[in-house]
Amino acid sequence: MVRIVGVINFKEFEMTMVAANTVMEKIEEVLNEFVAEDRIFSAFDVTKRVREKAGKVLATHKRIQAMVHQIYTDGNFPSKDFVTSYIRILMPVDAAVSMRVRAWIYYPSSENPYDYDPEAVKNVTVEDDLDKGSPGKYSLTTADRLNVSGDLLNKIGAKPKDYIWISVEGEKMVLSPRVFPCANPGDQKNLIVNKDGRVRIPKKVIEEYLDCAVPSSFNIEIEKDYISISPCD
Repeated sequence: MVRIVGVINFKEFEMTMVAANTVMEKIEEVLNEFVAEDRIFSAFDVTKRVREKAGKVLATHKRIQAMVHQIYTDGNFPSKDFVTSYIRILMPVDAAVSMRVRAWIYYPSSENPYDYDPEAVKNVTVEDDLDKGSPGKYSLTTADRLNVSGDLLNKIGAKPKDYIWISVEGEKMVLSPRVFPCANPGDQKNLIVNKDGRVRIPKKVIEEYLDCAVPSSFNIEIEKDYISISPCD
């Protein structure tokens, strides 16, 4: 087993030391596995495997990506033996979001980086903080979003690729598969249900609709044919 030895300024990633150490341990574990398999991979592949192992989102891809890149630039990348080392190349790849992008590809010096398969490491759907399928208390994710699960959306008849309308009723935010009766219909906007069945509401949208400082947790309830979201006291 190859161990990575090095120091990273975790404050740069705005994490607590406990959380940062947990993420780093998972990154080390994944990098060692990939190197042992002579795998050609990107930082996004590391993120997917870290989430699969943890069973949840420990950190955003941007944070994990930065940590993987720093491990490499600091000279602390693992190696399988003294003959074959890992190097990297910035090249265009097909991302999971179906856009043509450039990414750092890490590969054994004995391999061809253009053999990289972005689908080799499968994406996984994991729980992001309190991303559960029943009414109750939910928290913002590490990416500052409020995730509303597919199980909840199914209960109001919303399916992947459907539009969900957002409006305000009193001090709560309302999600509905159709335009909801409210004082200012022109203020309503919509989001699209993701292919995994969830709706992810950005923090800035919550701020706009609730017109208050965004709390760390919310009560999400099913009311008739809509979902209500209210700040926890």
